[in-house]
Amino acid sequence: MRKLPVLFMISLVLVPLSAQQVVKEELFSVNRDSVEFLNYEGPHVKFETDAQIRGIGRAVAAELSGSGRSAAYFDKYRVIHVIDAEGGVKLNADIFIIEKNASVDHIDNVRRILSGYLEGYYGYSRDDAGVIAEFVTYYNAFYRKNMEYFSKVYADQVINKLTPEKSGIATRYSEWPGNTEMLIPVSASGGGKVNIDTISNKEVIEDLRTQEDKGVDSRKDMVELKEKEIEGEQKAIEKAKKDIQQEKKAIEEEKKDTGTTEEIVKKEEAVKTREEAVKTREEKNRKRQEAVQEERDRIAKDEKQLIEERDQSSTTPVAAAPELVPFLLVEEGEPPFMGTFVLIDKKTGRINKKSSMNTVRGREYHVLGNSLLCISGIDRPPKAVRLMTMNKKNLKIEKEGVNDIYEYSALLVSDGAIYAVTRDSGKWYAGRFDNNLNLKAKSAVEVIPYTPLIQENGNLYVELKGGEIKPLDKMSLALFTE
Repeated sequence: MRKLPVLFMISLVLVPLSAQQVVKEELFSVNRDSVEFLNYEGPHVKFETDAQIRGIGRAVAAELSGSGRSAAYFDKYRVIHVIDAEGGVKLNADIFIIEKNASVDHIDNVRRILSGYLEGYYGYSRDDAGVIAEFVTYYNAFYRKNMEYFSKVYADQVINKLTPEKSGIATRYSEWPGNTEMLIPVSASGGGKVNIDTISNKEVIEDLRTQEDKGVDSRKDMVELKEKEIEGEQKAIEKAKKDIQQEKKAIEEEKKDTGTTEEIVKKEEAVKTREEAVKTREEKNRKRQEAVQEERDRIAKDEKQLIEERDQSSTTPVAAAPELVPFLLVEEGEPPFMGTFVLIDKKTGRINKKSSMNTVRGREYHVLGNSLLCISGIDRPPKAVRLMTMNKKNLKIEKEGVNDIYEYSALLVSDGAIYAVTRDSGKWYAGRFDNNLNLKAKSAVEVIPYTPLIQENGNLYVELKGGEIKPLDKMSLALFTE
């Protein structure tokens, strides 16, 4: 299976909506471990709760239930519901669009929105909606902009509503707003039956098994969903068989009164056709059950192998731990350049650990005892740019300031004080902060945001608006006077 490049290391009770359901065999065709998302990891002005984020999806679902064709959440998220396509064996779809004004910046939140939508519109349980939402994102990242594939799988009416260069979802959060049209495959046939067999086939499973963890968790999710479906199908088969027997009895009773009429013959033929169809369904369901059991057996063997390998590694003599030093790894690509802290082997330069935060601005940071001080974030609400510190040994975030900092601000540490350019009411000032990142003093005069911060002779020199350079008292940040 084709792999996407790694950009950054860093929940089914089936409730049918008429005859439509998400076609999960399309979603489960993707190897979850082959796609990695680059999320925004940095300061925020505000945080929304899990319920608020899922509520976005539910709001879209509620509007769509009323309109039937399309629905939107303000000018941020939109769904186009394509269900009337006559594409034969090809699929219909919900096209889930992230508009340019959306501020979602973490794949977990994309999934929460999708999960809320699936719960609200299709009636999935929260757990099952979560599983499907996760696979929707992997599936759409894997087939990003692959119109050749989409055209083979989806009906023409779906393709006609899709923007080729926006199809699927990028693996990088900054490319999501205005450039995302995710496909949720939907079937308008089969009485709401969801088939996950076709593309979660042996080849896909074998590809999953090549991963370090053999894709065990992913495969368990698939098996559990299939088992739920098989159980539901068997109940439907038993009911159909019972209905057929009752109809046969009714025909026999009718024959006692009328004899074998042309109408009776037609009824008997119809019952026979239904009976054959039920037998076909039952045989298909039996084979699916066998396949699922085989996969369960393979999972058990793989889990056993993983345990044995882990036990073996635990008894292998451990080499002396390398001496690690912090390094700011700056991402390649287009500006603005942002980085993430890593710990590298002092001798080889090999990366041993990466921090979760990937929005360190510039190339300047300071070591404060056991902490690393930096400026991090993006100046685009709800994101924010703040002073931050993290432990230099484990790279865990320790403190985050509350004051807005200019994203390209100079960063000066002197005599136990931290200096940076901070914003107040839309204007920029020199600020003095303590080691807890609290603002202790602010210049009385505005500075240009990209001013150097130079300390000499007990003064802090800054550039004011208009190009004038002035000394400030390093403690009060008042204009220095003789």
